[in-house]
Amino acid sequence: MPRDPRGFTLLELLISAVIFPIVLLAVYLMYETNQATYLKGESKTDLQQHARIGMDRMETEIRMAGYGVPIATTPSQLMPITDATETSIALLADLEDASTTLGAAAGAAATSLAVVSAAGFEVNDAIYVTDGLQWQQFVVEGVNRGANTLALRSALSGTYPAGSMVGRPKTIRYSLVCDTPPCPQNPFTLKRDGGSGQLQPLAARITSLVFTYYDAGNMLIPLSDLGARRADIRRIAISLGASGTSSSQDSQSYTLKSEVRPRNLGL
Repeated sequence: MPRDPRGFTLLELLISAVIFPIVLLAVYLMYETNQATYLKGESKTDLQQHARIGMDRMETEIRMAGYGVPIATTPSQLMPITDATETSIALLADLEDASTTLGAAAGAAATSLAVVSAAGFEVNDAIYVTDGLQWQQFVVEGVNRGANTLALRSALSGTYPAGSMVGRPKTIRYSLVCDTPPCPQNPFTLKRDGGSGQLQPLAARITSLVFTYYDAGNMLIPLSDLGARRADIRRIAISLGASGTSSSQDSQSYTLKSEVRPRNLGL
């Protein structure tokens, strides 16, 4: 039947008025669902990224524990892992690879060291000199990179041959900190001290951090024994949990687990 050239009928307008809101509602519901899914995925991705940043940094640096640390036992044995608990760890490592060797022998009472390379050393750095049998610690008074020499604030008490190691390990610490009590109702912050003595935020919205320690025989070292058995640590298991709430108030949680075998602990 041909349409009336004068326009739409009242019935057609009424039908259109009923159908249009239904279509509009369907489009809106589809948009809202897609938006909620996107925001939830974005929140989870952000949460995972927080956890991964913390885990990747810890894995890399814990694996370097002991690098640049003297293995000599005179005057005493230095512990590459200086502190170990269930929720924190501190270790000595030269993460910037500033360690070098003596380019010439250094005699007793010397107040400067001729090194193969002075790159990376700075005034006030704490350094170790060791020939594998003995070690001494010094503080750098001055650096001459052109001549590759390090001036010391105190004199050597022993003699060290050319080729002796000159290390600059720093104390690296990871710790779970409750910035907004009460925790764990509120998330913790994973913090890191890179050697300055100040903990800095590394990852937020962290709900748990658990270190588990094992000896060379892969036997668990009880937490109660860690004070006396830090030198026995050869493998460290890490569990890092994060959680948060998306814009739709849906709770998100994520847990990462890893195992690290430090390369400089006698393996």
